[in-house]
Amino acid sequence: PVWDTETTQLFRTRFKAVSPKRVDTPGHGMGNRFLRAGVEVDRYGRAVAYHICEDDFPFSGSGRWERIPRELPT
Repeated sequence: PVWDTETTQLFRTRFKAVSPKRVDTPGHGMGNRFLRAGVEVDRYGRAVAYHICEDDFPFSGSGRWERIPRELPT
């Protein structure tokens, strides 16, 4: 979710759709116990964060990943 500060509408929360193909382990690596297919989990297997690859990597992107926490800080 994103907080839109420039809107005049009542609700300012916006959601951005992300292609599931972009959720991946950074560097297209194997992952480990706490990082599976781009989803970072805690010791109980609960999702903690998602790793999103920049568009079109490896074809025209830069190969950068952004870590998106499951919950935004309050």
